[in-house]
Amino acid sequence: MSHVQPESPASASAASPGDDPRVDALDEPTEIPLDDSADASADPEEESARAEEPPPPRVDPMTAYLRAQLDEKDVKLREYIDAYKTAKAEMAAARERLTRDRDKELDLARKRLAGDFLDVLDNLDRSLQGIQPGAPVESLAQGVGMVRAQFAGVLSGFGVEPIEALGQTFDSALHEAGGMIPAQPGQADQEVVWVERAGYTYKGQLLRAARVLIAKDG
Repeated sequence: MSHVQPESPASASAASPGDDPRVDALDEPTEIPLDDSADASADPEEESARAEEPPPPRVDPMTAYLRAQLDEKDVKLREYIDAYKTAKAEMAAARERLTRDRDKELDLARKRLAGDFLDVLDNLDRSLQGIQPGAPVESLAQGVGMVRAQFAGVLSGFGVEPIEALGQTFDSALHEAGGMIPAQPGQADQEVVWVERAGYTYKGQLLRAARVLIAKDG
């Protein structure tokens, strides 16, 4: 039976601590890995560009206020322009509507006038058909006079009235002087003594002046 010989103090002291691998492992500094993911993903050129970018300019409070006021004015101006365009379009539509209504009213008035004159034309045709060869002139004149009276009545219904000129003093607002002749006994100066063409008014307004001859005294 063999016996294990204990190590002698000399042999134990001969072994240096550096010969023990466990001691060496404890004495070596431990390297802690660093997270280089941010540095690895960063572009050096971008970093340089950002570093060279100037800081954003400082906005003056007064400038910001004036800019806000200008934006508000611009919005209001656009609203006014839109409102103006809308009003202009509505006015144009209203003007067209009034024009159509006026034309329609005029057409109705012309239609009524034409219908009334057709009756006059019918009577004139009857008068012409009633003329017999050798008929007296008085009969023809009577028929024409009746048609003329009917025609004047139609005009009067539309507000057309004749101007009384014969024997009246010349009035430049109603009369047109076609000439002057010496006044005869019983005629006054500037008296209308002859009517060359009758004048008419329409609802109290001059439609056509009467062309007249007037007497001149001396």
